[in-house]
Amino acid sequence: MASNIYTTGLQNVGSYMVSGVPWITGSTLTGNAISGPGQDNAQDTITFPYVTKSIMITRTGGSGSDNDLRVHFAATGSGNVISGKHFLTLTSTNSSTLNVKCTQIFLSIASTSTDTATYEIAADLTAIPAARMFTLTGSGITE
Repeated sequence: MASNIYTTGLQNVGSYMVSGVPWITGSTLTGNAISGPGQDNAQDTITFPYVTKSIMITRTGGSGSDNDLRVHFAATGSGNVISGKHFLTLTSTNSSTLNVKCTQIFLSIASTSTDTATYEIAADLTAIPAARMFTLTGSGITE
């Protein structure tokens, strides 16, 4: 008996057409008061249990004068994420929805003090296991 080759996967259109499974989190990110040459500023890593269909990131508040929330697909120490401006900035209280497939996003603030940025994340997850996703890198991500 032949095995079924039509399975849940990155190139399977049906995996993205159905309603996603909801996944929600939130936190407060605080600037890195000990940041210095060669050190990254504060960063949160959000790891999804399955490949995403879409992600909504909402900046709900914060304190301090340098607390813009940056959203990126690689860690701040990977390539030139920050110097190359490979991030989306959320200022004040606003949100952004990204229709992307990924298994991780990174959130950071530029502050080297105790400034904070509070955020909430709501994602639509596919049934595609995270292990099937490739590493995001290259132009617009780390270069």
